[in-house]
Amino acid sequence: MVFDQIGKFYAVYKLNNVYAHKVFMGILRFAIVRNNGAAFGLMAKKPILLKFISSLLIVLLLAYLTYNTVNCGPAGETLSLSFIAGGALGNFTDRIRQNYVVDFVSLNIKSGRFPFFNFADIFIFFGFILLFVYL
Repeated sequence: MVFDQIGKFYAVYKLNNVYAHKVFMGILRFAIVRNNGAAFGLMAKKPILLKFISSLLIVLLLAYLTYNTVNCGPAGETLSLSFIAGGALGNFTDRIRQNYVVDFVSLNIKSGRFPFFNFADIFIFFGFILLFVYL
């Protein structure tokens, strides 16, 4: 969560007044995108419901993560849930603090442009990949 917030702060500081996308090696694009919704902008017009659902899922995730840790659950599961929880908390912090999530990086792939994302999204994605590997 801390790494995500630092990344977002730095991106906003460096890219906030940039109107064109900065491109790195033709692969990564950088620009500030304010995402009012969840993944792919879902629920953007229902911010209160989105905050409620997000907070409920985070509380349940942290409760299970705590239970899993205290009862010496599988290390792989604990690690994957930690990544997911950290990412979820990073995006939730943005959502509470400023009513949108800062996304700032995208992949430039041959088949088209990839949606913008942030470090929290990477943590969540990586956490789910680990979870499926360890299940």
